[in-house]
Amino acid sequence: MWNPAETIGLPALGEIRRRLRPRWLVHYQKVLVFRLDTGKVRLPRKTGFPLVFETAGLEEVQALHADPRMDLKVYAWEQLREKLEGGSWRVTLARRDGRAVGYALYSTTEMHITGTRTLAFDLPRGNAYGFRHFVRPDCRNSGVGKGLIVYQLAALKGQGLSALYLAVNHDNRVQIGNLRQLGADRVGDVTFIRSRFFHKVILSRGLQAWGLNVAAPDGRTPRRLQRQRGSKTCPGVHPPDPSSSGREGERPDNTERK
Repeated sequence: MWNPAETIGLPALGEIRRRLRPRWLVHYQKVLVFRLDTGKVRLPRKTGFPLVFETAGLEEVQALHADPRMDLKVYAWEQLREKLEGGSWRVTLARRDGRAVGYALYSTTEMHITGTRTLAFDLPRGNAYGFRHFVRPDCRNSGVGKGLIVYQLAALKGQGLSALYLAVNHDNRVQIGNLRQLGADRVGDVTFIRSRFFHKVILSRGLQAWGLNVAAPDGRTPRRLQRQRGSKTCPGVHPPDPSSSGREGERPDNTERK
């Protein structure tokens, strides 16, 4: 039997296959949005590891940013310091034996979901948005990820806030399982589709039902949202700002697989 790899050569054959494959679909990403009620959280089981959770100060966050193993350099330090000093962002820190093993950020004023574009939401008053969850690789499967979320919920409850929203990529089964164990409810999803010929962001109707309205680039909520099979295509999508927290194609919840 004729083997095209022997006649054409493997590198050339690979180039032919690359050119012949369908090129209309370039990127597809589905982000699930969960809601955790601060008054109905299910506490995780004790793991036996001596974990300490606290709200990190500016110097502690600077130490995390300086450590390349903590994966916080996706944000410029100037931007991170401005957000922390202004009170827009707060950092929850997990320690074991005095060593930082994980962290998570949350905001009570901002909510951004990043896929092929950065999508800004009007966060309902009295709620918070959690993002950028990270656990050191050598400390996974030890309850650090769940503990960070539980500590955030306790802190938010002390501030009089009612719920915490989190966005998770659809294939991050570990984080989705963690949220289910804590009693989170899925309230909607955001789908990013980019191809050679079109670029769409589709929102499920559940988001608007919970007050998560998309903000247009000028800060106003779009009045018209195109309906598409029970979802809505949002025209208020704008390219990510280089100084913004998100990067194109970055996971909205960067929790490492624990």
